[in-house]
Amino acid sequence: MTVFDAVTKEPFEEKDITSRIGELRRRSLVDRDGCAVIAVNHATKPHFRRLVSGDELLGGREQQDRDSHDNCKAWLLGLLKVATRLKVVTYNFNEDAAGDGGEDERFTRPVLAEVGQGIRYDWFDEARIGVDLERYIQPDLAGRHAGTFAARPSQPSIVIEVVRTHTPEPETLAELLKLSCTGHLVVFYFVGKQRRDSRGALIEYQSSKYNSVRGADELELRVSYYLYGGEGFRSGKVFGRRANESPEAYVAYLSDLLNGATKRV
Repeated sequence: MTVFDAVTKEPFEEKDITSRIGELRRRSLVDRDGCAVIAVNHATKPHFRRLVSGDELLGGREQQDRDSHDNCKAWLLGLLKVATRLKVVTYNFNEDAAGDGGEDERFTRPVLAEVGQGIRYDWFDEARIGVDLERYIQPDLAGRHAGTFAARPSQPSIVIEVVRTHTPEPETLAELLKLSCTGHLVVFYFVGKQRRDSRGALIEYQSSKYNSVRGADELELRVSYYLYGGEGFRSGKVFGRRANESPEAYVAYLSDLLNGATKRV
């Protein structure tokens, strides 16, 4: 089966998948009928699979997961665009607390990034961020200070990856890690499991054990997993690169942490 880059029209065959899977996953691919496809690096039979086109739909559970991801992304983007203030916080849990001293004793809530009153951030859905002259990454959501050309620690650009069942590929995670060294805060927002509120209405994605949102005008986004300064964090605890550990091994380690988190949401 031959597929093509939707922009450059460069052709690819199934034999290219294993050796070029990272590149293929960053490209927009279509088949001869113009239907969107993705590369599947199957252990014994690498192949291209069609996505939604015309009357074709992804089936069953996979479609539900995709819908949950897209719904959560749209919901977050709507909140971010209308908020006049924003705080991105995490919880630092006090393991020595007895558990009966109230919220302040059990954990602190350090601020990772703050957008104050009168400071405007522009928010983008799947904006392309170039990593070199030929490649780019495309995170779910990204925001930057509207009046500043370059991100800086006092006014960081904020990248949000919404996670339902799939975390970023290692190649993408490696680029996000590099991005976190340049004044970008990269956070992971895990879509919660379906549940019902006190009135029986279905709540699908507003919160999970790893993250939540409070407020509207003054929005507070709590996250657990994030990247900053070239390192991975969970609730304030750094998972730093060990001595003599290669960049590839560190990315694989962080990828395993994130994948493990999806199973505990």
